[in-house]
Amino acid sequence: MSIKTKNTEAYMENYAKKLMILLRKKMNSPVKSRTARGFLNPVINNTGESAKRIQYTKKQLENGLNINIVGDDYLQNIDSGGTPTGGAKVTDIAEWIVSKPLGYKDINGNRTTNYSKYSANSPTVLQLAKRITKKINSNGIDPTGFITETVQSHLKNLKVVAPVVEDVKESVEDILRE
Repeated sequence: MSIKTKNTEAYMENYAKKLMILLRKKMNSPVKSRTARGFLNPVINNTGESAKRIQYTKKQLENGLNINIVGDDYLQNIDSGGTPTGGAKVTDIAEWIVSKPLGYKDINGNRTTNYSKYSANSPTVLQLAKRITKKINSNGIDPTGFITETVQSHLKNLKVVAPVVEDVKESVEDILRE
């Protein structure tokens, strides 16, 4: 006896799509810890690139279906906090500084220039990148919990029973017709 799972698969695929939308929305919402600390742009998704790269993969396996939601590796670090595996790199931070459309505050709390007009190799950007890298590598980054919170808050909406029951009914009807 073989049970076809087209309804369950469709339900899970739609659930994955909805979860991707919710994650993208959460990335574009201000994060409390960032707002409280005075970030000038407290959202996770400043440029929109990370949200665009959140996708789902679907793979039919011998014993079932595998659906994963995937995105940039560093998003897991932003979610859970801590020090990135291998540590932050000055060149990566320098590129990040010039790619973000935001300004920074200096040590006295004064707003500084937007660095998007600089090259990632300019001494000004590299000096700032070295300070940020040193702080990340020694203290880590604060967790945002945006992935964990989104998944946990919407897990209660996962109601797989109805599609599974429908698949079983259809499979039983097919078997009885044979």
